[in-house]
Amino acid sequence: MLGQLIVSVILSSTVAPSSASLVKVAASACANAKKPVDLSLLRAMMELEDEHGVPAFARGITLAAACRESGFKANPRRGDGGKAVGILQMWPWWSHHYGIKRTDPLQAVGAWLYHIGRVTKKAHRRCEKSRRAWLVAQAWVSSGPKGWTCRYSRHYSLLKRWHRLAAAEKLLPNEGRKTDIRR
Repeated sequence: MLGQLIVSVILSSTVAPSSASLVKVAASACANAKKPVDLSLLRAMMELEDEHGVPAFARGITLAAACRESGFKANPRRGDGGKAVGILQMWPWWSHHYGIKRTDPLQAVGAWLYHIGRVTKKAHRRCEKSRRAWLVAQAWVSSGPKGWTCRYSRHYSLLKRWHRLAAAEKLLPNEGRKTDIRR
């Protein structure tokens, strides 16, 4: 019994959780979100991740970024001195460069993922030892180059916690269980 639990924990740590479980965890564990969260928007963001080929270890990164940046609100208050707008708090150059409306959440997420895909090659060249150049590219796109250091973003830290919560939800039965998933 204990051996099976250990094996299932090991397997769940290497396999990305399903989109449905990530949406559920993100909606309930995002401290910035105003409840109730629009689940259809979160599902659409996960579908965009599928279309853009987000690696399994980073599945749900758009949800984590949107949670941290805007609390899943499509029109949050403006950040960075009034320049950053939308669900991912994008600066005006996004509109000019990609021809998107920054306040449209799905256009913003699509452009964000496309831009990460473009920057990944540079991240791979600069960070030779990094197995996960995609995450380094995501950090650069999210917060600027900051000297082009090979680091991961705060969004990824939140996402790893959500992956663990989603795996725990899958392993344990829901009956009679009281869990606080905000930990």
